[in-house]
Amino acid sequence: MVSEGSNTMDVGRDVLAQTKPKTRLDAGTWGTIGVASVIALRMQWLVAIDLLLQLKGILDSDLTLVQYRLPMVVIVFNNGGVYGGDRRIPKEINGPHKDDPAPTSFVSKTGYHTLIEVFGGKRLSYWHT
Repeated sequence: MVSEGSNTMDVGRDVLAQTKPKTRLDAGTWGTIGVASVIALRMQWLVAIDLLLQLKGILDSDLTLVQYRLPMVVIVFNNGGVYGGDRRIPKEINGPHKDDPAPTSFVSKTGYHTLIEVFGGKRLSYWHT
């Protein structure tokens, strides 16, 4: 099991139980993003990733997964944005891009789960509201 993205790692530790030693690897110090899929390709296990920050990295890795038909499962946790979404104070938001979502915000109806289909992979979806 390889996971990255701080909220994803936290949720993964609670929800995805690891019962054997040395079967889990979290991202590196200081919230390293973009390494989980590469590590998992090498390990050929299970990947849990937060795609909000590492879109290009996962596209490259997903292509490799499908191209070589590697027996792996990629789980995309879209947990509402990095660190809980938009924490800006509304009255302090100004400037020409004030209506744009914050970098830490969840963008509704973004189809991260469909990325694997671009490369011919199969997607399964589960939505919990």
